[in-house]
Amino acid sequence: MLPYEEDYLRGEKMMDEKLENFIDDLYERNPFVHLLGMKLEFGCEEYCLFSMDLKRELHGNAHNQAHGGATFSLADTAMGASCAFLNKKVVTQNMQISYFSTAQLGSTIFARTKLLHNGRRTVGLEVEIKDNMERLIAKASGSFFVIGHWVEDGW
Repeated sequence: MLPYEEDYLRGEKMMDEKLENFIDDLYERNPFVHLLGMKLEFGCEEYCLFSMDLKRELHGNAHNQAHGGATFSLADTAMGASCAFLNKKVVTQNMQISYFSTAQLGSTIFARTKLLHNGRRTVGLEVEIKDNMERLIAKASGSFFVIGHWVEDGW
């Protein structure tokens, strides 16, 4: 069983199909997300799940392990997507991360978000990152400033 595999079984919690397809397309067209190979696996108003296959040529550091910046980027992207599932366009206001284990090149890491605060002007989230062996790699939290809404502002 992969980390967070139960999320795949919760189809009844999925967002509106139109919004889900839009968000999937939005992240597919994002050059940074595409470059790093991040993939939206699941999303709803309560949380979302992203994955990233770690490759030496994209994510490696001088120690032949995954660079912490790749993990940080996955955390930031997953939390931003969670905001999109709330129909909010956001920019990162503040973010911090704690690393607990080194992510190994050749593995897949998964970022699962948790909504803490859904305000009119800010959104607060946490994210937990595990690898495909279910080892805890990192935990992060962030606050995001709302700059608009996807539906009201147009797609």
